Amino acid sequence: MEISIKEKFLLLSLEDKKGKRERGSYFFNIGFSACILLEMVISDHLEIRKGLLYLKKTRNHADPVYNEVIRRMLKPTKNKSIKHWISNLNMASAKFKKQVIKALVYKGILRKEKHRFLFFNYFLYPTLNSYPENEFRKELVAGLNDPNSLEEGDVALLAILDASKLLQVLFSSKEETKNASNRIKEMATKNQFGEAVSLAMQEMQAAIVSTVVLSAAVS
Repeated sequence: MEISIKEKFLLLSLEDKKGKRERGSYFFNIGFSACILLEMVISDHLEIRKGLLYLKKTRNHADPVYNEVIRRMLKPTKNKSIKHWISNLNMASAKFKKQVIKALVYKGILRKEKHRFLFFNYFLYPTLNSYPENEFRKELVAGLNDPNSLEEGDVALLAILDASKLLQVLFSSKEETKNASNRIKEMATKNQFGEAVSLAMQEMQAAIVSTVVLSAAVS
């Protein structure tokens, strides 16, 4: 079963039994937006030139998230920076999250539960099939010791988890998380998957950190 970068990021950020957001995921929306953009860079729908983000493919796509990003980027704007587009997608993150959750429910990985509080209905999405997430968790952790075993999407995912302060969802101690963070930074600077992807990861990390710092200052 193929699971995308953004789907893996979402699964890692959810508490399995209740389907609620994990603790420590304050910057989920920022990281989630970066996952979408970086996934589209790797799939050759977007490209980065001199720190700016450009569309390469504009045709209709089977993924509704891609189509929404394309629609937004087709609108005239002078600001094409990665930071701008992370912020732009961040404002629509609730919509993107629903679309990705719908796909994960369709794949049988999550299940939809209806709950009620007073006069309001709400939904939670606990794990139905934990096998896919357990497997890619093992691959991510093992890949830190053997980077050649990782695909470019997984290296990208690790880079975004690190930048958006979510790396602790993979490890049980602060020391493990710190060591993993150092390893990821080293991996992200290498051109293992080509200069374009390595550059994209570094640019995304810098944009996330910048957005995180700004959000913390405002709050």
